[in-house]
Amino acid sequence: MLSKNKYLLTITVFLFSVTLVFSQETQTFRRCGNHLVNHSYDPSLPRTTSALRLSQTINRSQKSNLPTIVHIIYTNPGFSIGTGNNLSYDQIASQFQATNNDLNKKNINRFQTLEEFQFDATALNVEIKRALYDPQGNVLQEEGINRMYKDPGSKGYFSTGEIEDIIEQNIWDPNRYVNIWVTALPSNYLGYAFFPNILTLSGLDEVNSSEIATTSKDGVVIDYRYFGSELVDDFGLKRPYHMGRTLTHELGHYLGILHPWGVGSASSDCSKSDYCEDTPAIKGTHSDTNTTSYCDQSTEFHTKYLCDTVNYSSSMYQNFMDYTNDSCMTLFTNDQKSRVDTVLVASTARKTINQNAPNATVTMDVDDIISDKENGINKIVWEVPDEGTREITGYIIERSLEDKGFTYCSPILDPSTRSYTDYLPSSEDAEKKVSYRVFAVNKDGFSLESNVINIDNGVVGLKPNSPRTFSIYPNPSNGIFHLAIGDFISHVGLIEVISSTGQVVKTFDLSQHQEVVDIDLGNLPRGTYFVRLNSDFGVFNQRVIKQ
Repeated sequence: MLSKNKYLLTITVFLFSVTLVFSQETQTFRRCGNHLVNHSYDPSLPRTTSALRLSQTINRSQKSNLPTIVHIIYTNPGFSIGTGNNLSYDQIASQFQATNNDLNKKNINRFQTLEEFQFDATALNVEIKRALYDPQGNVLQEEGINRMYKDPGSKGYFSTGEIEDIIEQNIWDPNRYVNIWVTALPSNYLGYAFFPNILTLSGLDEVNSSEIATTSKDGVVIDYRYFGSELVDDFGLKRPYHMGRTLTHELGHYLGILHPWGVGSASSDCSKSDYCEDTPAIKGTHSDTNTTSYCDQSTEFHTKYLCDTVNYSSSMYQNFMDYTNDSCMTLFTNDQKSRVDTVLVASTARKTINQNAPNATVTMDVDDIISDKENGINKIVWEVPDEGTREITGYIIERSLEDKGFTYCSPILDPSTRSYTDYLPSSEDAEKKVSYRVFAVNKDGFSLESNVINIDNGVVGLKPNSPRTFSIYPNPSNGIFHLAIGDFISHVGLIEVISSTGQVVKTFDLSQHQEVVDIDLGNLPRGTYFVRLNSDFGVFNQRVIKQ
């Protein structure tokens, strides 16, 4: 059996007797399998650590939008879309909504993070985007979805070897797409992922060579029973892994993050590491037949596997890379993000995804947006003050209802289009908080997102719970601008000043201790500039005018 980073499920059988009739009940819980053999790493190579980001050797200040294709491999030719493991469009879209919330610290349970670790929690500043074009540049009929029938034989599922063959024969260029494979796996699997091919990143040299991505085998594999999120709708997923966090976990591996206990099985002598200083070392996985105990903030299991009980009062059992139930997972950390930064900047394949996407700047003005609450219609208007230097083949609009996560609400719009009328799914939605953002797109990917417009109960521009534009004053100015950023950053961030031609002309590092930042543009020509704040809360944009 291959040793991919498998999300193994151990089945515990409980036998009980009821009026002399015996039955069985099975309960599943998380397991992964990694091995420390068959290294393809040369020990003489220099090792890259997360400290590189701190020294600015690695710098990823903008959100990474990763075009993603979900290969739905259904196992019965009679399964129409939405039947069996030929998952529906809405179920697939719900997975993207939930995972992108997790990746960007927008998950609804983030406030449950133990106080001890709230300072360590951060957004990875990554989104998976359902691909709009196939490798030949054709528009996909279903965004981000490639369906195929494969016969698994009488056993009804695919072995890892069979999955390997399917991947090799059907993979989309991993330099351009994140490949996600969804099908029927053996009953002891939730899924697994291929690690990035950057063996100088600490810990990846310890991973079995068969777990490292190649040009013909790459991506993430998930069992169909755990793909989708019931945070969005009821899809009949198998609990307690029903919130979409199997993919969140495995994408962490795809982006270079290890388990908190390191590679392979946890070490009882605390000798292993995940090379992240802000994840307390542990000597056991937080997986058990009674995993609900790990959601209880008074449980003794907080320190059961904790190696350092002097400096910590709890293990970080809520980390997305541990083995707790979906409802217990709440956070990624700053050092885990540093590993992702390194991978997306320096790793083969990962660094090329979306690199030829439009570099346009897209903005919306709240005064241009029109909401017709009575009829459930919103008119979205945008402008493109900087179209960049790369081809734009269209625009696409995303909508989020009640902060459940963004999903497409428009087709690909003509590149000359600057407005779109959105008809809400139901009349009740007009009374909810509705958020919109716009992307310029081409066959290679997505621009940075526009600013976000919120319409709350039909009122456009109502101050959102998570504000998307920050205060800059005075504006216009002769050169000195003051930025009030207190509500837009929890740990670290970066301010970029961008010219009307798309060039970054100034950058400023930020910390959570700052409430107001002064920016001096006195030595720059008069004109319009765009100020972009990248923080662990997201990406925020504002326009300024230097007189």
